[in-house]
Amino acid sequence: MNQILLSNNENPQIKHKMNMSLIKTLTIQTSMHNAAKEEEKRIHLLLHPKPGMIFYGANAKSKNADLRGLGVISMQTCLQNATSIHSYIGKIFKDGKTRPDIKPIITFCLDNYSDAIRSVQKATASFKSKDYRSANTQLNVALDDSLMCEYGFKEILLDESPVVSPFTKQNGDIFQLAGISIAITNMVQ
Repeated sequence: MNQILLSNNENPQIKHKMNMSLIKTLTIQTSMHNAAKEEEKRIHLLLHPKPGMIFYGANAKSKNADLRGLGVISMQTCLQNATSIHSYIGKIFKDGKTRPDIKPIITFCLDNYSDAIRSVQKATASFKSKDYRSANTQLNVALDDSLMCEYGFKEILLDESPVVSPFTKQNGDIFQLAGISIAITNMVQ
């Protein structure tokens, strides 16, 4: 039908605008369809992980969990990791081998992970009470805390080069775990 309307229009400018409008509409529809399919795939992988995926397979409860159950599991995993990282940073701080110029940033990271632990605990409670907006906000705080720890090391210069963070892997882990929890929270809403 669109083709008939477009071919019957004698004005080339209007015909061009209508063609462009049709192309934009089709592009938007295709993008929305593709986004919906991607979201469907993510949900399917969350609920039915492939063998060998390192998602939450270590947690026996994840096998039969629905999306809300996976949300709680992901936040518990995030909390366990944040607690473990906090402990690891504390050990490095106390080991006496840390350079004096890096101690302030390690203290900063220790404080950030204390905050991240509290944030994930609040997020879990909010998620369980179906306050998804609050859960999302708290998870974003935890995610930001891991980023701030990582960026803190980039601020310290040693011979004009940034100091490499000894916590890059751990910061990345929390970033990903918080991101997964945020994604699940957004899906449940």
